[in-house]
Amino acid sequence: MIRIEYFLDFDPENPTAYEKFCYRMAVLQHEYGNWDTIVFDPVTFMELAARKRHEKVLNPMQKFARGTDTRQHYSGATDDLEEMLAIRAPSLPMNVVILAHIDERRNEVSGEILRGPFAPGRLSKRSQLVAVTQETYHSYCYRDDGGKRQFALKTANDGVWQACSQIDAPDPCYPHYESLFQNSPHLRGKPLHCLVYGDTGTGKSTFASTFHVVGNVLVFCFDGHGKDLPYHKGAKEVSELQKYELGGAMGAVEIVYRDIQF
Repeated sequence: MIRIEYFLDFDPENPTAYEKFCYRMAVLQHEYGNWDTIVFDPVTFMELAARKRHEKVLNPMQKFARGTDTRQHYSGATDDLEEMLAIRAPSLPMNVVILAHIDERRNEVSGEILRGPFAPGRLSKRSQLVAVTQETYHSYCYRDDGGKRQFALKTANDGVWQACSQIDAPDPCYPHYESLFQNSPHLRGKPLHCLVYGDTGTGKSTFASTFHVVGNVLVFCFDGHGKDLPYHKGAKEVSELQKYELGGAMGAVEIVYRDIQF
């Protein structure tokens, strides 16, 4: 089964999403036996929910008043995500998939543009989120010789895109759980913690949905309503990168809206 739990704020002036998410994480330890994979989708809007909590609830202030420094809200959100993604998530005893968008910054020495996962503050600037995660993949798509769109994961650092793999995943790799272990089948089944980043529409959530082949998946979703469709569809296309047919049918998908029911 794939269970999607939405954490959204209907009223941005009275945000409750991140507070409910913190409570959900506090009780998650009682469900460790129920879930084989935990997905955080995505970091971008997880940060927004945390920041609105600081801006409207924990440290409210008039945004445009003289002397107001809204950087403290960004700092508070960074602290929240650091605790959640750099401390809590790595401690989970099951598969963990963290999904993020792309961050671009210029190398001060060479002037080159470096690309990595988007995360607030030090989580991105110091590559803290990459450093604390076992696997880091860049998700992308391209056109093959026949003009068909193909999806892939970059799993090795090339000096432009941040990526790494301790399980020796193929580079490039077809974005499916089973494909990750082509070079190390003996590691399949061990807890895998991975950070996947890429542009919108490059198959990040679809890749996360393929973890259903090893058991139940719990998705903490901060995206808007309707962004759960990849978890319903799953990875059905076979790419030219794929060396064998993939087994395993999609399980049932359950959706819980935490902004309405808690």
